[in-house]
Amino acid sequence: MRRPRLRALAASPMSHASSAPELLFGAVGERFATDLATTFTRAFAQAASADPVWSDAPFGAAGTAVVTLTLDAAGHLAETSITGSLTTALRRGIERTIALLGPRPLTARSAFTKLRVSAQVTRDDLHDGLHGDVFALSGGSFSGDIGSAFFALPPGVGPGRRVDVELRLVR
Repeated sequence: MRRPRLRALAASPMSHASSAPELLFGAVGERFATDLATTFTRAFAQAASADPVWSDAPFGAAGTAVVTLTLDAAGHLAETSITGSLTTALRRGIERTIALLGPRPLTARSAFTKLRVSAQVTRDDLHDGLHGDVFALSGGSFSGDIGSAFFALPPGVGPGRRVDVELRLVR
């Protein structure tokens, strides 16, 4: 007999600052559902690194965006918005990440999740075999309210580039 799907469920006995259980929203109880903020963090490096716009991105800050993601009751992205002061490369990286997450069942702390996403492009001359002779990609991590990921592109016409991204939940 199948258990009915629940839309809100206590995630853990204790939240960070209080003794009240933290509730989840979305695809709670779905076998392959993943946390929205964690999945976004991990997917960004994968999705953005495939865009050739990063090969010519100038070194320095790529801007900061506030990404608002709305889940429907089934845990799928229903609505998204991107605001802030960001480069074309960062905007396209976020858009590609959202497209990658579209079909996935997701959970979050509420129907609305706001992430502050910032990226930094630096020169990357490290190609030692361990880092990646051609390409490097981090799996990304998200803990508490902060996540980080990176990808590194090999030199082409110019020097290689490393793109570091930081994500923070906005409350």
